[in-house]
Amino acid sequence: MKKIIVGTIALAILSALSFGIVCPEPVTCEVPFEHDPNAINFRVVKTFTLTISQVLVHDFNSCDPDEDNTAPLFHELLAGPAGVSCTPDGMVTFDPAGTGIFYADFRVTDSPIADVPASDPGTIVFRVLPDNRPPVLGGCVRN
Repeated sequence: MKKIIVGTIALAILSALSFGIVCPEPVTCEVPFEHDPNAINFRVVKTFTLTISQVLVHDFNSCDPDEDNTAPLFHELLAGPAGVSCTPDGMVTFDPAGTGIFYADFRVTDSPIADVPASDPGTIVFRVLPDNRPPVLGGCVRN
C-alpha cells in the first residue's frame, strides 16, 4: 500500500512540475514560458489565456515616448497562427482554430523623421484551452 501512495504522490508532483499551472475554470492564468530563442530582440509584451470558443480583441495602446512627430503609429503582424490579425492602428483580433500555446510577433513603427523611422517589435502569447476541461484528480493549483 505504501508503494501505491508514494507512487501517486510522486506522480502528482511530477505532473505539477511537467504541466505547470492548472486552472479548472475559465480564469486568467499567468503561465511562465519563454518565446522562441531564435527570435532575436522580441520580448513578450502580453499574455492571454482564453478558451477555444472565445474571440480575443486587444488594443495595443502604443505610444511614442519622445513624441517626435504627430503622425499615427503603424502596427503590423509579422508572424502568427491562423486566426490572428492586426489593424494598422493596433487592434489585435485572435479567433483560435485549436487549443495550445501560440505566439504572434508584431511591430509598431513611427513615421520617419529625416527618412529614419523607429520601431519596436514584440510578441503576444495566447494560451488557448478547451471549453470543457477535464477535472483534476487530487486537487487544483491556482495562482
